[in-house]
Amino acid sequence: MVVSDCARVGSPPGGAKDETPPEVIKSTPENYSVNYNGKSIEVTFDEYIRLNDINQKLIVSPPLKTRPQTQIKGKGFELSFEDDLKKNTTYTFNFSDAIEDNNEGNVLNNFQFVFSTGPKLDSLSFQGSIINAFDLQVPEDVYILLYDNLSDSAIFNETPLYVSKANEKGIFTLNNLKADSFHIYALQDGNMNYRYDHFPEMIAFSDTVLVINPDNNSAIKEKDSLIIHTDSTGGSFQLRLFAEEKHNQYLTNSSRSRKENLLLVFNKPLEEKPQIKLIGEPEKTDWFIEETFVVGDTVGYWLTDTTLINLETIQVSVKYVLGDSNKHDEYKFDTIRFRYSQALKKSRRGNLQTQNKFVLGLNFNTSTANPLDLNNSLFVFTATPLSDFNPQMILFYSIVDSIEIPTEVFIEKDKVNIKRLILKHKWEEDVKYKIMFLPGSVTDLYGTTNDSTTLTFKTRKMEYYGNIILDLNYNKKNMIIQLLGENEKMIRQSMVYNDTILRFEYLPPKKYLLKAIWDQNGNGKWDTGDLIKRIQPEKVSYYQEEIKLRSNWDFKKNWSPEFR
Repeated sequence: MVVSDCARVGSPPGGAKDETPPEVIKSTPENYSVNYNGKSIEVTFDEYIRLNDINQKLIVSPPLKTRPQTQIKGKGFELSFEDDLKKNTTYTFNFSDAIEDNNEGNVLNNFQFVFSTGPKLDSLSFQGSIINAFDLQVPEDVYILLYDNLSDSAIFNETPLYVSKANEKGIFTLNNLKADSFHIYALQDGNMNYRYDHFPEMIAFSDTVLVINPDNNSAIKEKDSLIIHTDSTGGSFQLRLFAEEKHNQYLTNSSRSRKENLLLVFNKPLEEKPQIKLIGEPEKTDWFIEETFVVGDTVGYWLTDTTLINLETIQVSVKYVLGDSNKHDEYKFDTIRFRYSQALKKSRRGNLQTQNKFVLGLNFNTSTANPLDLNNSLFVFTATPLSDFNPQMILFYSIVDSIEIPTEVFIEKDKVNIKRLILKHKWEEDVKYKIMFLPGSVTDLYGTTNDSTTLTFKTRKMEYYGNIILDLNYNKKNMIIQLLGENEKMIRQSMVYNDTILRFEYLPPKKYLLKAIWDQNGNGKWDTGDLIKRIQPEKVSYYQEEIKLRSNWDFKKNWSPEFR
C-alpha cells in the first residue's frame, strides 16, 4: 500500500509592489552629447515602457518647425525629426511625465534628453513661477517663452528661442540656456503655435529684460545649476497671467422673445449706447424705451408703437463703436431682422386661438418661506416696463399678535431697472408683514394692470447675522475691497482711500473671502493688462484665510494688503 500526502495547490505569495520608474541604461547618442549632427535619438530602459500622451507632453527647446515622431522600439523608443538643426545650439527634449513602465505605470518624471550641435553645451538655467493676475490661482497649461530678439513684435511673429512649461504648482524651469539677454513671456497657447494670437489666449510678460550669464551666480558650474532672477522687491521672479480686453466690439446675439421687445447681446460691455434705426418703415421718433442691464453687454428695446408691435418682422440697422480705445471714431453697422410668431393654443373646441395675457404679474424678492433681510428693500418685479402705480391702492401692514396694523411704506419706481418697484421701510427684526396690491394698482407700459395680489412675509432675527469688521492700512494706495462668496462671486464692494475701519454688516452665516485691488487708475474696477502698451494688470491681494462667519458673531481683524 502506498501512502502519500495531498498538497494544496495555490498561488505563491507576492512580493512588494514595483514602484520604481524606468531607468535609462543606454542611449544613442549619449545624453548631453556635443557635436551632434544626426536626425534621431534612441533611448533604452531597464524594462518595457509606454509613452503617455507624448504629442502633448514633449517640449523641444528650441522648438522645431515639424513635430518629432516617436515610436516604441524594444524596451525603449526612437525619436526622429525632419528639421535641420541650428548650428552651435543646445537642444533640450523635455518628456515631462510621458514615460512610464508598461506594467505598473510608474512614471519617470521630468526626463530630459540634451545634446549640442556645437562643441559645447549651454548650461545656464532660470527658474520662476506663474499665477493668474485676477485671482492669484495657478493656471493650467502655461508655456514659458524666451526670445533673444528683443523686439516687442517677436512674440507675435517669431518662434521663441527657448520654451518650457509650468508644472501644476506654477513653477517653471528653463535649462541649458546660453548667456544672453531675453524677453520672457508666459502664454496659454490655445493653438500650440508658440505665438500670441490675442484674446482669448492669456499672456504674461516681464517689465525688464532678463539677463542670463554665469556672473549672476558664482556657484554655477554644473549643468544643473540654477540662476534665480529676482525682481525689484527681492522676491522670486513671478509672471502674472492675464487676458487682454476684447478689443473689437461685435454683436453675438439678437432675439425677439416677446412681440414688444427687441434684445441685442454684444461680446463685451458697451462703451457707449448703440444707435438703432428702423429699415423699411416710415421714420419714427420715440418708438421704443431702452432697457439696460447690469453687466453692460446687453441692450433691450421695448416697442411703444402699436403698428410695430403687431408686425411679424421688424428690420433695423444698429450702429455701435468698435470698442478699441484707440478707435473711438470707428463704428460698425449691422442689419438685423427680428421675427416674432404669436404663440397659439387649442381651445376646448379644438380650434387654434391666439394666446394673450391680460394680467400684469407681480413677483417679489422674498416669500413666506424666505425671510427678508433687515438691510434690504422689498422689490416688486414685472415682466414688462412699468408705467405707473397708485400708492393709495397698495396696502401695507405689520402683524402683531395676529392683529394687522396699517403701516407706512415708501414706494418708488427704480431709476435703473425699468421693471421694478422699490418699497422702503425701517424693518423690525422677526416681525411679520403683509402687503396687498389691489386690482389696477400697478400699470405697465402697455396699459396692462395687475390682479389682486397679496404677500405675507417675515423679517430675519438680528441674531442670525454676523459682521466682518476690518481695520485697514491702505499703504497710500487707492484700494477696492471686495467681499466674495461662493465661487468668488462678489457680494459687496467698498472704495478705500485712507486708513479706515470698514464694516460689512448683516451677513448670513457663510464662508467668505476678502480681496483687495490696487486701483492704480482710480476707475473703481480691476483692469487687465495690455501687452502692446506694456501695461501690467492691476495687482490684487487676498486676506490670508477663508472667513467662516457664524451667526451673532463679529469677525474683527487688522489687514494691510500686500501687492506683490
